Amino acid sequence: MKITDLTQTTYDFVYRTYSVEYEYPEGEKREYGTTYERIREFEYDIGAVELHQGFLGWLWVKRVYPVRPVQGEEGKLEIVVLE
Repeated sequence: MKITDLTQTTYDFVYRTYSVEYEYPEGEKREYGTTYERIREFEYDIGAVELHQGFLGWLWVKRVYPVRPVQGEEGKLEIVVLE
């Protein structure tokens, strides 16, 4: 998936929330609440989503992971999911 925005929102100069906005290859955009430390791990505009099946079969996002592209064997580009 593509990371489209990393956001910090401050409320009343005290309370802050952080979110990652991402887009699936099909074009659907979503937002995931996270922490400041997690946002700092996103160096590139790609990521991975861990999906789980919830009640009544509905999918829910457990976590959004930053992904790093690396040079693999034979010069192929591979990705590494950072945990």
